[in-house]
Amino acid sequence: MTANVIGLIVALVFLIFPLAVLARNHPATRPESATTQPMPSLTELLDALHQVENPRNVAHPIDGLGPFCLHKDFWHDAYEFAGFEPDYTTWVCDDETCRATIRRNWMRYAELEYEHVGTGCGTWADVEKLCRVFNGGPRGHTKRATVKYWNKVKAELNK
Repeated sequence: MTANVIGLIVALVFLIFPLAVLARNHPATRPESATTQPMPSLTELLDALHQVENPRNVAHPIDGLGPFCLHKDFWHDAYEFAGFEPDYTTWVCDDETCRATIRRNWMRYAELEYEHVGTGCGTWADVEKLCRVFNGGPRGHTKRATVKYWNKVKAELNK
């Protein structure tokens, strides 16, 4: 009889623990600050990145070129496995091509978060990771240096 009780307790723990984790991540149980602003779309996130990076569309050769101040290494990295690469010097000042390049970079280094935000199922954590990967590279979301940048973009999104 004791073995049955212990087995029942173990089974309940394995059933209840995953439910508790799911409940903790459910939108209704998030802190109020995380749910007060509507979730931005990818277009809104890219617009905010543009405002933070280069609000006046001025060329900054040291900081990168074009509306998003993209460096040649970022550009190449986004297209490395695509089988094609738009010419950097020709296309870096084209807004739509830069947006496509940033999306390719996200598809490579933050695929799940990109998909979540792109389908409208994202969280603020997903948006933050996309932003910090854009700013700090493939592991940008783990770098303390990208938090300040994320806060600038978040402020732009909350305007």
